[in-house]
Amino acid sequence: MEPGTNDPDPLILAKGLFDKHQYREAVRAFEKILRDDDNRAAPYLGLANSLNCLWQYEQAIINFERALAIDPSLPEAYTGLGEALYSLRRYREAITNYEEAAKLYSAQVDAAQQKEHAADETARVAARNERLEAGENLGDSYNDLGDAYLCVRDFEKAITSLEAAKTNGKQYPYAYHNLASMFWTQGKYDDAMKEWRTARKLYSNCGKLAKEKEWTGHFLYFGNLLHEVFGDLDEAEQAYLAGLKIDQNQIKPWIGLVSLYLEKMEGSAKERSAAYWNARNAYAKAKSLLDEVLKTTADVETLVLSAELSLTMKEYDDAAKLLKTALDKDEEAAAPYIKSAKPKADLGILSTRRKKFDEAISYFDAALTIDIDDLSLRSNLAEAYLRNSQLEDAEREFQTVLARAPNHIESKIGMGGLYTAMGDAGDADMYDAAIVQYDEAIRIAGGPTGSKRLKQTELASVLYSRGYARVKLYETSKTRKDQNHLYDARDDFKRCFKSDPDQHKAKRAVEKIDKVLPPRSPQRLIEGLGPPLIFVFSIGVFFLIQVIFVASFFDRAKFPRFDFLVQAQHLTITEYIAVTFGSLVLMVAGSYLPQLLKLKVPGVELEKAAVDQITTLGPIGISKAS
Repeated sequence: MEPGTNDPDPLILAKGLFDKHQYREAVRAFEKILRDDDNRAAPYLGLANSLNCLWQYEQAIINFERALAIDPSLPEAYTGLGEALYSLRRYREAITNYEEAAKLYSAQVDAAQQKEHAADETARVAARNERLEAGENLGDSYNDLGDAYLCVRDFEKAITSLEAAKTNGKQYPYAYHNLASMFWTQGKYDDAMKEWRTARKLYSNCGKLAKEKEWTGHFLYFGNLLHEVFGDLDEAEQAYLAGLKIDQNQIKPWIGLVSLYLEKMEGSAKERSAAYWNARNAYAKAKSLLDEVLKTTADVETLVLSAELSLTMKEYDDAAKLLKTALDKDEEAAAPYIKSAKPKADLGILSTRRKKFDEAISYFDAALTIDIDDLSLRSNLAEAYLRNSQLEDAEREFQTVLARAPNHIESKIGMGGLYTAMGDAGDADMYDAAIVQYDEAIRIAGGPTGSKRLKQTELASVLYSRGYARVKLYETSKTRKDQNHLYDARDDFKRCFKSDPDQHKAKRAVEKIDKVLPPRSPQRLIEGLGPPLIFVFSIGVFFLIQVIFVASFFDRAKFPRFDFLVQAQHLTITEYIAVTFGSLVLMVAGSYLPQLLKLKVPGVELEKAAVDQITTLGPIGISKAS
């Protein structure tokens, strides 16, 4: 402010606009200042930060560099420059700038620590606050650095940076969140979940501070974590809305809400209607904001983000147009820009949904040449092979994923589909293998160590597929015992329809099975409970006869407490052997009774009736999941 005037400082006014998230107005205010005076770093820095928030990264980079040319000691300028370069996939350059920011913030921490030894109490308090703020900024720099190292798959340096971020910002969740993402990328899902749990607790703990300081990113990341990892839809919705309350013009929280509301449509009829309109409204808002950005910044990342939003809403023509534009831009870009696997991967997903499997395979293959470590991408390739009836290729890719990540749920489900296809091709034994894979996928998804949680519609799809495999296993069997598969299949179809009321094929499957099988009868109950009861009774008899036999050698005078057992001294060796052997035979019979056709021991011969061995039922007529 000029001496003798009451006019507010234009720089303060411009910063105020930025703090209010009025970025376009802030850009104009900073540009006006620079027209009058371009010799200060602060207006360039403010302009660059505003352009970053508007996703105009190329222009932001120019202004960050101008600010640093005037004052190279600004760590926040290196951080902002790193963010712009990161957004343009120029990760190596971003790493260089994040490292420079970390050095400068570390120097600030050291300087503040020296000041804390001052004799004056006021100076010590000020120095302490300065050190804490610099330490927080240092933690953020290490977190940014670790995230950038993750993008270039340098996991060792990523861990070092993220651990440093945790040390310098113990109360903040961001480094824990990034570390979890790294473990997930490596297929270490148990380790990832441990870090995500810690991150969730820390997000909650510093929620009040995030609101006070208006950290919009905090609520975006917290919402993503609650939604995608933990499936807590109501809490996730509140987190997204809390961030949007600070700034309604954020794009990614709106996109998160679209996905969240679509998942909420899996609820009751009343919830589905409300969730549908909420999803449409969120989609319209996100699309409008993205279209506005694309008028000035049609970079690959923004194009892909807009395309993925269209994919989510099944706007396939719009998604295809955006993805092909993104792919062309990506191919034209030169080093040090690192090409993105996203346009090709998303085009592969789009082609799969359109049942153009040859095209999908081509896109997924090309994406893997860019990001060979992406397990989800390789699993998608395997799925495209499977749907294109290239079973050997599909098995190779699924097994490659499972060798690295045994709990990769998508690949477990894929293997179930693969073995089912082999069964349909004539190898009936593979239906049993398919059921095992579906069983494992459902079991893993129910715990914390899998690659993803299964949404209700996804679980319904797996249940239908498992039910289908059980029906086919029953149809290809000649023994009545395999009716168990049909009863289990009916249970799967019922659960499927309950999980997803739109799965009308499952409802029809139950009706078809009901025409073939009667309700569970007393005989069915006896068949189920008989074997375990025989086994338990036999093992009881076995141990009792051993105790009686040993007790027969006791001295009744010395062991009066066991007198009731010692009275069994008349037990002969022949009787002991007969009872012991008989109980062992019954134990074996109890274990394998459903599979036994004949049991013969001295004096006893049991054989299943012929009607139990042969069934004349033909195909039930249940169609395969699409």
